[in-house]
Amino acid sequence: MLKAGKLMEDLQIINKNKRMKSPIVSIIMPTYCRGAVYLSRAIDSVLNQTFKNFEFIIIDDGSKDGTFEILKEYQRKDSRVVIIRHEKNSGLPALRVNEGIIHARGKYICYQFDDDEYLPNFLEVLYNEIKTKDYPCVVYGNCKAEIKSPDGNVVETIFGKEFNYGLLMNYNYIANNSVMHDRSIFDLVGLYDPHILMRRFSDYDLWLRMGKEVPFIWVDKMISRVHAGEKNSLADMIDYNVTKLSNIRKYIEIPRNDFLRYDNISEYDVDDIENKYNHYFRQKEIDYLKRFEITPYITQNSYYLEKNDKYIANLSRPRLRRLLVTKCDFSTSVDVTIKNYTNRIANFPYNYFFLDEGSQSIFTDADYDHDILALYRTIGVNSTKLLEDNKNQGKPVMYIMDDNMFKFHELGEEFSYLKPTAQGYIELEKQVSGSDLVVSYNPIITDDCKKYNKNIIELKTNIPYEYVSTKKNAKSKKIKIGMFSGYVRKNELKEMWELLKKISKKYKKKIEFHLWGMNPKEFGELDCEVYYRPFTHSYDNYLCAVKNSFFHYHICPLNSKKDAALSKSAIKFLEGTVAGAVGIFSNVSPYKNIPDNMCIKVDEGLENWEKTIDKAINLKEEERMKMFNNAKKYIIENYSTEAQVYSFITALETAELYSKMRGKKIAYFFHDAYLGGATLHLLKHALMLRELGFEVLLCTTTIQEQIKDLSQYVQRYNLNVNILKFSRYVELVKPNAQDIEDARGLANWFSWNNVGLVHSVTYNTSVGIACKVNKIPHVATLHQFYKNEVSKDDIRKNKLIDIVHSSSNKYAKMWSDNLLVPARKMCCAIDDNFFSYYDDNVDNVSRSKEKIKILLSGTLQERKNQSNAIKAVALLREKGYNVFLDLIGYDNLLVSYAEECKKIISENRLEEYVNIRGFTENPEDYYANCNILLCSSMDESTPQTILQAMAAGVLVVSTDVGGVLEIIKDNYSGIICKGYDEKSLQEGLEKAINLNNGEKVDMLTNANNTVRMVAKYDFIKSELVNLYNEAFEESKNNPPPNILEEISTS
Repeated sequence: MLKAGKLMEDLQIINKNKRMKSPIVSIIMPTYCRGAVYLSRAIDSVLNQTFKNFEFIIIDDGSKDGTFEILKEYQRKDSRVVIIRHEKNSGLPALRVNEGIIHARGKYICYQFDDDEYLPNFLEVLYNEIKTKDYPCVVYGNCKAEIKSPDGNVVETIFGKEFNYGLLMNYNYIANNSVMHDRSIFDLVGLYDPHILMRRFSDYDLWLRMGKEVPFIWVDKMISRVHAGEKNSLADMIDYNVTKLSNIRKYIEIPRNDFLRYDNISEYDVDDIENKYNHYFRQKEIDYLKRFEITPYITQNSYYLEKNDKYIANLSRPRLRRLLVTKCDFSTSVDVTIKNYTNRIANFPYNYFFLDEGSQSIFTDADYDHDILALYRTIGVNSTKLLEDNKNQGKPVMYIMDDNMFKFHELGEEFSYLKPTAQGYIELEKQVSGSDLVVSYNPIITDDCKKYNKNIIELKTNIPYEYVSTKKNAKSKKIKIGMFSGYVRKNELKEMWELLKKISKKYKKKIEFHLWGMNPKEFGELDCEVYYRPFTHSYDNYLCAVKNSFFHYHICPLNSKKDAALSKSAIKFLEGTVAGAVGIFSNVSPYKNIPDNMCIKVDEGLENWEKTIDKAINLKEEERMKMFNNAKKYIIENYSTEAQVYSFITALETAELYSKMRGKKIAYFFHDAYLGGATLHLLKHALMLRELGFEVLLCTTTIQEQIKDLSQYVQRYNLNVNILKFSRYVELVKPNAQDIEDARGLANWFSWNNVGLVHSVTYNTSVGIACKVNKIPHVATLHQFYKNEVSKDDIRKNKLIDIVHSSSNKYAKMWSDNLLVPARKMCCAIDDNFFSYYDDNVDNVSRSKEKIKILLSGTLQERKNQSNAIKAVALLREKGYNVFLDLIGYDNLLVSYAEECKKIISENRLEEYVNIRGFTENPEDYYANCNILLCSSMDESTPQTILQAMAAGVLVVSTDVGGVLEIIKDNYSGIICKGYDEKSLQEGLEKAINLNNGEKVDMLTNANNTVRMVAKYDFIKSELVNLYNEAFEESKNNPPPNILEEISTS
């Protein structure tokens, strides 16, 4: 959760010692990048009041456009101006107003917005009224509002009328800058609500809360003006329609006064909706608000988040699930594998409960109602029956194996119950074979399970971030060596004991051995101090003890001769690092794959162990710490619970999808056989599901049959492309006779090829009809929205799509509103190789560059606006900037436009500086060698090229197009151009070029944090599988379209 106090940490009061001691009125105005004209108008209208006894508190919410300098100049001229400055932008004006209130000294409070104005007698009129009252109250006057529409027209209206609380509940008629009230009212109702959902409603909400407690008094005089609809205003930046008014109404009714009091405001969670308020909203409503309101805010302002929070901030699901885990007996492995996620991750979408295998027969299914069953290393007859019962009910079942049950018999007679002929082994085979999905934690386990079940996901073990993130310093002069294990490792320790005797004899008082879980007394004495800690079955107690301890090294010998011993996870690597130790491991699975710069590996043989431990004891502490810090960073990024949340959820939801698909295939319908952005985006989705074990079919239309780019490209994945007859549209249209005819052929093809789910790109009516004929879910990827030619009634009667995917919230909302189905944003997943360039590109920022390399990616076409980008480069070169532009993307599809671009290059003599490179299958090579990524487009959804640049550490300059503002925050994670013309592009590029190194690094850091939250592969895969599961749910709820009657009767 993001607490208000976190957003207030960088508060600075400028020249606070020069403030007025006891002003009568405190006027509070938040501002952010308003620009000199509007800002000066607002400030001047306050300072020129006929009533003079006031302080004017202006809170600068991290402006980057010179606003702070303007404010300081006003303060220099007028001591009534109080500046509160923030280096970071919160985007929450109500929060900044609260800061003004907290630091205000006046008896009365007034408000101003930075694009509005007071009339000269504003304060005089309201003060003359309020001073006559001997009780706390709110006085307000009339306000003239000038509302500018997107087409530039201005509509005037008047705010203000006789107070009526019932009428106020219907709508807000009191303008923010027409109010004066006693400051003491905040003691009754609390401060402004700075919640993300309240950004456009915080004034209205406050009036409603105040109206319940104190009188409102109307003064029928015009005292202020509001200018709504200005560029960069709050209303311009936050889509009113996105926040469903019904949800806001529900939120406003929630009692919140106590949370918003002075003493509590710092602890107030500005993004919470699942915890304090979850019983006011359905889970689907919570999911909607998170996806369209809260998550976009969090990703744009990720600089406020702690590292572990960034991993899980976007976690949301429209439905919660109950997970039943059963095992012969509870063990700490359940804590690690399951409960680290279900019980530690905030708002995890699965509730877990445990049932031991022996108790299964006591209960009926109704007694432990659940949505998914996890068999955890079970081998009993009861579990086999439970599996069969769940499968018969259509409930997904997964088998979890983090120890190799198929090889346990190798470890000795005590495991004879798992010999291949034993009943336990036979039940194990049945359960692994019968499960929808097997979850493995080791490649050897994976290979053994594949003999029984091809649906396998291999996960990594995990450890909560909080345990790894603590700092560890060597305080002991003695070298402390630990070994964490249970009795199962008795044989390995016995073999090592003579070696440990030699080491202890050599170093005696210089070293200590600490054995956790195994009593060393049965092995004999050592010549150094030896400490023993008994094994504990409490995972929390164990982890806390490890965290509070310190060791220089921990040793983990493994018997390399038996698969059972090697079929382990790297859990000791994680736990040892929590204790501050560098691991010394046998150079076998699972430790052989850990990078060499963060642990010490030992080849087989006691003499090698002796040499290695001896060398470690004598290693310089700075060298040991370097290895430890490498391990710590690596574990946080690859093994922390938070970093693996989406991988674990993917496994759970993949089991559900397997259960629903019942062995059927997924068909992907491509609108275009050229390798453009939308085609590559859909292909990534297909490859993700194929990676999870689903059989996928790629299809494109006969119109594209002669274009071989896609079919040739997918050969590397051993896939082919099916050519089928269907039409595709970029607009929402009614099916025509040809679409219906094509749908018949597609419906037959679906049946012949055992298709159970379809995912198409663009609006495909015939594909949608065929899906409904076959009663299979239809997911549609729809990016830009252009036009709707179909009535709401026709859409309602003929739902041909069950759920929509778009790459931006902007268009997801438009398609959802027009198709009357759920929609969600998923950016294109960005490959890890782009992220791999980040460190080098950031390091290169500080190096002087003779050349400034600009990259522009995309098919040469008018909507991509490359012609103006070339002209912008010409303008920059005229001003003396040594800039170079590479254009990558198809240059042979729209020949006339390509020729126009070449002509501009020639006319401006840019042949040496602008290169049209054509299509490349390896665009990442360009991101490794450029300074700026330019997006000059006039029509986009969310360009993949921007996401790739953010991942690679390349500074982004973009037009305000499509969903770009959802991922790029101007001046914080990139530069947004003011327009699409060459002058605007030139100014945007010039601004980026002239940033100092610190500003560039800050932008690159913020951009990289954002793209890691919205476009990492594991996150998108998890979202995609959930999307498909939701498509099944929506498909069940959607009635058969009327158009099916036309097919059946023709």
